[in-house]
Amino acid sequence: MRHGIRFLCLICLATFSNAVYAVRPFVTDDARIVDYGQIETEGWIETTRLKGNWDPAPALNAIGSTTVNDWLQILVGAGTGLDREGQTGISNPVLSAKVLLKAATEQGDPGYALSYTSTFDSGHGSFQERGKVQSLVGMSTYRLWEDKLNIHINLGTRTDKERMGVTRTRPLWGAGVDIEAFSPKTRFVAELFSGDPLSLNAPRYATQFGVRYLYSDYLQMDVIAGAQPALDDRLNRTGRYETTLQLGLRLLFDVFTHHEKPGNPNGARGMF
Repeated sequence: MRHGIRFLCLICLATFSNAVYAVRPFVTDDARIVDYGQIETEGWIETTRLKGNWDPAPALNAIGSTTVNDWLQILVGAGTGLDREGQTGISNPVLSAKVLLKAATEQGDPGYALSYTSTFDSGHGSFQERGKVQSLVGMSTYRLWEDKLNIHINLGTRTDKERMGVTRTRPLWGAGVDIEAFSPKTRFVAELFSGDPLSLNAPRYATQFGVRYLYSDYLQMDVIAGAQPALDDRLNRTGRYETTLQLGLRLLFDVFTHHEKPGNPNGARGMF
């Protein structure tokens, strides 16, 4: 069962740019990292509906990351929330490293990046997943029509290893779009992907869509709805669908930037 708890960030500072890229609560990642010395946080509340019932209380989620140079970003975190039995749990911790090979440009030249992510079998309560997930993903981003359209494509592999049990390896993929709608500050976003890469034995496909509002260079808000097949204990489809509703918030702060100057709103330069 997907609980919607992925991370509770161990870092609670960040900055935000008005350049448009896929971020949590989106799953499809972008070929971009924040500028050198910046710290980023993305938080969201999420409620899930399964078998006609919504969660008793929305889950609170957050992730945090920082760059250590012009091409490497590190993310670390864990999550907590209230399950359908009213008990508080802690999700499996996660560690991720993302390497930006080349940044995308407004002229349409694509950006490329690689990431490695691992969850750890050390959560607590019903949110703990008895196993771990490891993934290696290549990603590309296209900034088109003066950023009126952004396209993100992910392709890689994931390995789900159950505790004292089966190990499954399968492709990981995702495609997302971000389109200007009504005004430069309002965006329509949508994605189709091969299941949450941080959830053990996730369904083989899922989708999300919604609206993104760019309030300022430092604040972004998302309202996102999603759906995926519901699975039984044997990982077979039940014929039902699990739906989610999320309200997200993203912030960015210049913390360790060079000479305390503002970071580049388009992110780091990359390796090449």
